[in-house]
Amino acid sequence: MKAVSYYLNSVMKDVTAMGGITFYAVLLVFSYFLDIRVFYKLLAGAFLMYIINVPLKLVFYKDRPNKMGYKALWEKFEASSFPSVHSARVIFLALVFWTTSMPLLLKAFVVLVAALVMVSRVWLKKHFWSDVAAGIISGLVIFYIAENFVILL
Repeated sequence: MKAVSYYLNSVMKDVTAMGGITFYAVLLVFSYFLDIRVFYKLLAGAFLMYIINVPLKLVFYKDRPNKMGYKALWEKFEASSFPSVHSARVIFLALVFWTTSMPLLLKAFVVLVAALVMVSRVWLKKHFWSDVAAGIISGLVIFYIAENFVILL
């Protein structure tokens, strides 16, 4: 049973990485060469992700399920559970890619990955479901702003 738990935790860590900033940066670079409008949406989303979520995490600070200590302001941001920036990021990505001309099967895969990332955040005890829900709302707002901003370009 321990082997199964260890394996699931390992898989969930891999899945949660798809909601991280490194994966996002890779998508940003590839989008520059594939579709410049998607690139600009992702770039706008990257900035908005922190403009919106850093103040939220600092003002509405909430300990993670596995509490983290902090001494500096950035550490407080990292230690805060609310909202889930991973969830915001994958919802934003799913919406951006859903609105492209990619095949429906690929769009469904992106949505599935987004759902798995959100589940992984709770599984790994990084967030509560309320944090994930707030991340979803944050991602929706960021998508709306980015979508309307990029249209102006």
